[in-house]
Amino acid sequence: MGLIELRVPMHSDRCERLVKRALFMPGIDSIDIDRQLQKVTITGTADPKRIIKRLRRAGKPVELWPAHLYDPKVAIYTPMATLYEEQLYDHDYGYEQRFRPPLALAVQEDDRDWNDAKHERAEHWKDQSIAYQHHEVESNCQTGECISHGGDLKNRRFAEDEHFISVWRAPHLSERWSFDAGADISATPAIYDCVVYFPSWNGFVFAVSIQGQLLWRVNLPEITRVATLSRTTPAVTEDLLLYGLLGPARVVALDRKSGRLVWMSEDLDETARARITMSGTAYDGAFYVGISSRQELVEATCCTFQGSFQKLDLKNGKRRWRTDMVPENSGFYGVSVWGSSPSVDPKRGLVFIGTGNLYQIPSDVQDCLNRNANSSDCYPRGVCDDTVVAVNMADAPEPGPDYDFGESPMLLTIPSRYSKNKFQDIVVTGQKSGIVWAHDRDDGSLVWETTAGPGGSVGGAIWGAATDNHRVYTNIANSDRATFQLVPSGESTTAGGWVAMEAATGRIEWSTANAHGSRAYGPVTVANGVVFCGSFDNDGHVLELDAESGRILWERTTGSTVYGGLSVGHGCCFIGTGYSRAPLAPAFGGTPGSKYHTFDTEPMSS
Repeated sequence: MGLIELRVPMHSDRCERLVKRALFMPGIDSIDIDRQLQKVTITGTADPKRIIKRLRRAGKPVELWPAHLYDPKVAIYTPMATLYEEQLYDHDYGYEQRFRPPLALAVQEDDRDWNDAKHERAEHWKDQSIAYQHHEVESNCQTGECISHGGDLKNRRFAEDEHFISVWRAPHLSERWSFDAGADISATPAIYDCVVYFPSWNGFVFAVSIQGQLLWRVNLPEITRVATLSRTTPAVTEDLLLYGLLGPARVVALDRKSGRLVWMSEDLDETARARITMSGTAYDGAFYVGISSRQELVEATCCTFQGSFQKLDLKNGKRRWRTDMVPENSGFYGVSVWGSSPSVDPKRGLVFIGTGNLYQIPSDVQDCLNRNANSSDCYPRGVCDDTVVAVNMADAPEPGPDYDFGESPMLLTIPSRYSKNKFQDIVVTGQKSGIVWAHDRDDGSLVWETTAGPGGSVGGAIWGAATDNHRVYTNIANSDRATFQLVPSGESTTAGGWVAMEAATGRIEWSTANAHGSRAYGPVTVANGVVFCGSFDNDGHVLELDAESGRILWERTTGSTVYGGLSVGHGCCFIGTGYSRAPLAPAFGGTPGSKYHTFDTEPMSS
């Protein structure tokens, strides 16, 4: 290796200690840290890519230090020859060369002539670029995937493969292209094979390449012969896109490459106003999805609905099992399963979900609650309102331990508090009350709880948090305009905002107010030290925050309310705008929109 120079954020002695611990490894001779420049200089024989990977696993965003191209004592190891103007591809790092400025490994070359070394290496990388160009175009599309609302099976909303956008490049984002879908777009876009998939509130679903080319669009009412639409992020497999319908409660599977209807399920719930609001999860030949309802909003039809969670066969849409959230014919109604995406734990054979509130309960239970200050002992077994539920994927027995929730759980692993060098698997979820909970994945025992911000009738935490395994990030919608005290500044706001908590303890590290005085309904996303979020103001601001400090790195207006979340991949962030057609949108005060926006740090040339 010789010498490698990296740019790593340094805000405190703690950050410096974290970097040194991460780099305690064979092959490193010396580490020099310049906190003012945020520069780490390392000498030794260790593999540079291994060094970068260890720092990223420690939760530190990192990129190569911009080497001076004309330093006579430095030879430039720039993969795929950024010294050339051609649009070449980076073989070592796996993304298009034009997506980044010339950054390099700097290696001391005291005993060689600079010009000879520069020419030799540049020619080598140029030859390699031609050989790998076609291969890299193909393989690039296998990274940067977002296969559901939660991004992955763990529902983490973590773009783990994104290495281009960083805390240094984030301030330089600009709009690359936009696409007009004809109506509001409130779902988090899915990304797969260099194509972005999303629905619109006009009943269409779209497939658009990451360069902005429309590949196909499909009218759901036309192919299903039902007056319907979808508001869900599709679950993506190699061959299929799976959308839930906003009434009737059905799932449709489309061919991913053409949009052709492959199958449509039967009605998964036949009660009035049943629908699918949750973005489901596809795994191991099955599709997992919850059923919700609007009965609570329409007095004339309330109440007959009982929430459920169901498993469908991925080949034909036939139901394999259904597990109800309340006992059948018990007098309990409601408990929709509607938020985020189910998270899947293959090791334990479990799928985790969150549930909604009861619409109606028996009078004797209500009397018991009135006498006993809302004691849960008044409920019979099997009533799972406002809970986190672990369901066996194989046969769906009665749900296990349950705790209050506000969105579907995320799966992550933290250092054990009881055993050194051991780890604990947990589920983390937020609720509309503003409380974020962490529970042990094996037995449901409480690990920590944190009041991240004020609750509200709509939130609190809503629609989805994110984690990079070091911190948990959530929005606080603050729908009721309560006083929200920020950390560590101690300042107060009545707007919404965003909060970061230490994943191992739940300790709040920072909270940032929405500077535009609006609520913050959209779920957050995290990638390479940057938190992506949207504002519900009429101008539709999208923002990027420093994951370590909460500092606003970048913001832009989109022209319409932002209600959904951003997807991140391939050096870009993707977001839809507009929120005026949903049932509660008029009460929220959202503005109509139809644009789908893509931002990156270097707009693609024609």
